[in-house]
Amino acid sequence: MKRFFATLLLAWAAAGAAAAQSDIRAMYNFAGDSPTVSLTMESLSSDGAGDTWAEAVFGIQDQAFLSLSSARFEIDRGLNLWKNVPVLGGFSLQAGFCGRMNMDNSSFLAGIGWTAPFKRHLLKAEVLYRSFNGGASASIPLELRLLWRLHDIFGVKGLDFRGQAGAWGEKTSYWYGETEPLSGITGFSIMRANPQIWYSLAAVGAGALSAGIEAELSYNWAGCMGFRVRPAAGVKLRF
Repeated sequence: MKRFFATLLLAWAAAGAAAAQSDIRAMYNFAGDSPTVSLTMESLSSDGAGDTWAEAVFGIQDQAFLSLSSARFEIDRGLNLWKNVPVLGGFSLQAGFCGRMNMDNSSFLAGIGWTAPFKRHLLKAEVLYRSFNGGASASIPLELRLLWRLHDIFGVKGLDFRGQAGAWGEKTSYWYGETEPLSGITGFSIMRANPQIWYSLAAVGAGALSAGIEAELSYNWAGCMGFRVRPAAGVKLRF
């Protein structure tokens, strides 16, 4: 799984360099149950056959070394060859993969997506079948996803509201986010969203840089039981 993870990451990095919307983010996390600093590489691109979203997240231990043990990677590809067909133009076929390096668990996803007909903004919803490989399973292998990019919010040029959210069910025998591990198979629901607000620093001559804040909202996510709020702040470089 790790070799496949690394192969996908390298393929994404090569493709993302030419993507229209690619960035790298360095965030300081104020919550005590996650790495103090995280590094995120993200790409969102579109072409004649559809669109691709990819994200790789690394924790930084002791503010010095990338932690591959906590790395997470996701890629989501949408296929749409009927963009100009009335009614059907907003729908796409979806396929994706996600996995974490510190768990013997990864998932392949497939389903249907719908993109709202905005000219500048992006709002995309997906209903996906989610497979589980490794130490997890699901009674109903279904995931709901939402991806959004809203530009110049409140009429302020350079102020963007963006993020993604997902919810699914899962049964697992591992639990690493609490001081006391759980025993046996546990079934639960998972929700994760990371709304972000970014402001472009173009006004001070740094058009490729943005400063922003994020609030990771989660429920039973990353091995931590219950609802969590993990605020963060940092900078983003667009390339």
